[in-house]
Amino acid sequence: MLCHRVLQAVSGGLDALDSLGVPALALDEEDRMLRWSPELLGLFPEHAGHIKVGEPYAEGLRRLFRGKLDATELPHIDRYIAEAMQRHRWQDAPYEFLYHGRWIRANVLRLPGIGSLRFWHLVAPRRDGDTLAASMVGSGGQVDGEIIDRLADGLVVRDAEGRILRANRRFAETYGLASPADAIGRSFPDILDVACTVPAENEAARHCWSKNSLVPGAPFELPLPGDRWVRVREHRTHDGRLIGTHVNVTDLVRLRRSAGEARMRAEDLAARLAREIEERKRTEAQLIQSTRMVSLGQMATGLAHELNQPLAIMVLAADAAMLTLQRSGADAIPEALARLDSIATTALRVREIIDHLRSFGGQDDGDAVLEMLDLGEVARRALLLTAASIRASGIALTLSLPPAIPGVMGRPNPLEQAIMSLLLNARDAVVATRRPDGAIRLAVEAMEGQVVLTVADNGGGLSASALRHGLEPFFTTKDVGKGVGLGLALAYTAITACGGSIALGNEDGGAVVRVTLPALAPAGMSPG
Repeated sequence: MLCHRVLQAVSGGLDALDSLGVPALALDEEDRMLRWSPELLGLFPEHAGHIKVGEPYAEGLRRLFRGKLDATELPHIDRYIAEAMQRHRWQDAPYEFLYHGRWIRANVLRLPGIGSLRFWHLVAPRRDGDTLAASMVGSGGQVDGEIIDRLADGLVVRDAEGRILRANRRFAETYGLASPADAIGRSFPDILDVACTVPAENEAARHCWSKNSLVPGAPFELPLPGDRWVRVREHRTHDGRLIGTHVNVTDLVRLRRSAGEARMRAEDLAARLAREIEERKRTEAQLIQSTRMVSLGQMATGLAHELNQPLAIMVLAADAAMLTLQRSGADAIPEALARLDSIATTALRVREIIDHLRSFGGQDDGDAVLEMLDLGEVARRALLLTAASIRASGIALTLSLPPAIPGVMGRPNPLEQAIMSLLLNARDAVVATRRPDGAIRLAVEAMEGQVVLTVADNGGGLSASALRHGLEPFFTTKDVGKGVGLGLALAYTAITACGGSIALGNEDGGAVVRVTLPALAPAGMSPG
């Protein structure tokens, strides 16, 4: 029983060819017929009413040859079928044959694990060497010598045992013979011994001939000394004689080889580029992770204070609850429960900070799909880790957020890190001025279909060089050991990956950085 999966696999190809009016036949791996197009029966009417699913391809060839061969050729039908089956199994390129006065090109598409798809189409009538070769041998095997000497390509006639009966001048020139008469009575391997005197070249040519000459009708390319190539195609007559055309295709083979080499170079370049891109992604991921760790290190003092303060509150509340219970017993339970509730609330705040530290310190998937975000919430999360460090530096921090803002597309961790880098840069700039009224403002607002995040400080502003190169990797104005110049560069990468932009400027005695992202919904609508 034929596999349903195989039938499904070939149906698409057959349907496509059928829609183009191309005769086609699908075979399984054992060369049994699966399906065929109606046009096949028009091209080969011998099959009409006889072809059936599961029939061996060889039986179809038998019907074909019975309709094609004359009475003198019919005794050789089994040999023709065997040759045709070999040609089918070994075919890796189209070839043409003469059928009832029409030239037909045979093609095959191999389907690994399934079988093959054969299709045919008519080609324009020709009067080239192949056409003449097919017509110049009569029923008695006579050769029209005048015709073959006019051919621009090499032509040779061999008997059933492979001995050369006739050759033309171009054949002799191709294989280094003094005249066509020097080929008479020889086998073709003998001719190769004349043409290929170097052992390695002779072995390659003989191997190519012995492998391909078993399938008359199917063309193949024969290598010759001097990087020359000849395309050989042979036609067998009913009495076993072989008529072969030998066409110089050196230029074609060289062009094809050059194209193949160019394709291989392109594929190698593409593979190297892919490796470099992957290596760059790994390096960028490592730099991002290192920058995060640096940021966490810079915030360590503030975070310690941020954690110590609630822990101290929890300790005091616990001590007070214990003392109240010891003094008043059961009467103090309500007060003790209130203090325990305060401890639980404070513990949740500590856990939020710790969980966020764990999340921020983890690796970010650089290939993650963008998701819808509330940029105001991302800014709040960035402040959760940076606010304590900023305030510990004696800097006033102002946050300005509208009640609701449109959503944006992005990845939360890279955007949060970008905002943290902007806040920490602002902190360092203000600290460097040693001014007592240092201030940083963080604002998020919606305007004209965009969401804009602004970080502004009063730390003296950016130099002309920083305005020009501040977004470039490894540009820094900080002292050695205080920064590597990746914060703004990574912020730029994270923001542009979301379809946004970042601009540096100076306003009111300080630096201002504006991040602009496309808005997804009108202001007042929830991004979720």
